[in-house]
Amino acid sequence: MNNPQRLGSFYWYDTETTGLVTYRDRILQFASQRTNLELEPIGEPFTKLVRFPPEVLPSPDALSISKLKPSRCLEQGIEEWELMRRLSNHLKHPHTRLIGYNNTGFDDYFLRYGMYRNLLPPYAHEYKNGNYRLDLLNIARLTAALRPDGIDWPIKDDKPVFSQGAIAEANGFNTEGLHDALVDVNLCIKIARLIRKSQPKLWQYAIDLPVSNYIQKLLSVDVPSICLHISAQYSNARYCIAPVLPIAPHPKFSNRVIVVDLMSNIELVLNRTTEEIQESLFRSREQSREENDEQDRPGLNLVALNQSPVVAPIQTLPQSGLKRLTIDLDAVHWAREKLLKVEGLQQKLQKVYDRNHEQETAKIAEESLYDGFISDSDSQLCKKFWQNIKLEKPWHDVNFEDQRLRDLHSRLKVRIAPEQMSRASRTQYREFIREQLTRPDHNLADTLKQTKQLLKTQPPEDETDVLQDLHSYLLQQAQRFDLPLH
Repeated sequence: MNNPQRLGSFYWYDTETTGLVTYRDRILQFASQRTNLELEPIGEPFTKLVRFPPEVLPSPDALSISKLKPSRCLEQGIEEWELMRRLSNHLKHPHTRLIGYNNTGFDDYFLRYGMYRNLLPPYAHEYKNGNYRLDLLNIARLTAALRPDGIDWPIKDDKPVFSQGAIAEANGFNTEGLHDALVDVNLCIKIARLIRKSQPKLWQYAIDLPVSNYIQKLLSVDVPSICLHISAQYSNARYCIAPVLPIAPHPKFSNRVIVVDLMSNIELVLNRTTEEIQESLFRSREQSREENDEQDRPGLNLVALNQSPVVAPIQTLPQSGLKRLTIDLDAVHWAREKLLKVEGLQQKLQKVYDRNHEQETAKIAEESLYDGFISDSDSQLCKKFWQNIKLEKPWHDVNFEDQRLRDLHSRLKVRIAPEQMSRASRTQYREFIREQLTRPDHNLADTLKQTKQLLKTQPPEDETDVLQDLHSYLLQQAQRFDLPLH
């Protein structure tokens, strides 16, 4: 029988987007390349520009980085629904390992939201047919921390730098065109080849980890043992790695485990009340930096078992790297023993995480993916809807149970069958656009102001061209939809 860990392929991908807000922003450029497990290309790369709808406002900061002009995307791009249908087919290949650079923290969310907005299954591509996700950023962090030999790791201010561009430059790769999605995909593959060549055992361990039983074993709360966890929650000065002890399952989500950083001040966890821990733990990073209380933050973290976490046995920690990683093994074992002796600690930490999120429910359907799972009956209606589109049947209303899907379906008509829209539907959509472009938290007037401010800084010529293009686009939208600019 074939070993599933030796089957399949990698699907490397990258996105450039209108901004950083995963529920609100959209993909402007997508690129991908499938490779075999030896990292050799399979077929040609896939790359597309993508149109964005008029209710979405591109961020001037995001466009300054990607150098993507709104006019270019709107003139040369395909519709989002077309991209998502193609990707849905791409990712049906059995044993696809979906991978990018920080994709689990960013790009994967854009794929989920894109699938959802276009009435396609938002999660199926991540787990069906033996598929699973990996993230090269965390594999790079693991390599730098535990087996750094053979690779030049960039250092700035005595801290490692894990950006894709910095690692590529440090190892002699051409980074011209960085932040073009296809350039980033190719750099990703080159870095992966470097890790695989320099540390083949670690590479194999990391890419097989999600389908092994190691994650569940290392993070078992029934027999708690020390393991190493890679996460952005741990600072770059620590190489984003920490020895942790799994304490309790999340009170609401069975696929998440509460762990304690054994190099943190565990007294903050032991001596504070549940409310005091919540207050400091869930304070925003910005607030923490402003108030200089990072040291006051309890060393608690959540590990999501379904998000391909990178963990390793404590035995893989090299003695020669302890000082570099700021890990004191005596202190680690002392902390473990003390935590295991505390009665009721599991229940206490579960209470810390047993809270309602303070975020407001999304105001529009496009932003409401996580408001609830889609029912089986509605999923079947979505499938039938796309079958009818493929057969070029006339557009028809679908009686979804879920109001979100009814809203998405009606607005999808604008992009798939605009000629079949009634006058009332057109008027309704126009009002929807005006509402979105005048939102208090994100509106055209503020975006125009930010764009003007950036232009006043006299950025490089290529950025200036992009910002001027955005400026013209925003003025056109204001005129088109009769919007105030103050």
